[in-house]
Amino acid sequence: MVHSRAERLQNIEKRLEDLTKIVIQRQTQNKKDLFIDDEEFQYIMAFCSGTARYWRDLNIIEYSQINGKIVYTIDAVIKMLEEQFRALKKK
Repeated sequence: MVHSRAERLQNIEKRLEDLTKIVIQRQTQNKKDLFIDDEEFQYIMAFCSGTARYWRDLNIIEYSQINGKIVYTIDAVIKMLEEQFRALKKK
């Protein structure tokens, strides 16, 4: 069976939409499994490595060290931001 170019493109588009839905669903379900490294964390938070180290030392942010590399779960970053927001809101 020969499909036209338009049909093939529609088929590809449909599969991409389905894959996008699956990825979004898995990311939402598994945010505890998503990691960012220390460099990404510093970029997102707009501060230097010293501040990130200071926050880790004070246990403000949960982290892990894997093969000598500092990583944070997205869940830990969200938790830290929520806690900091609540603290600021109380002031």
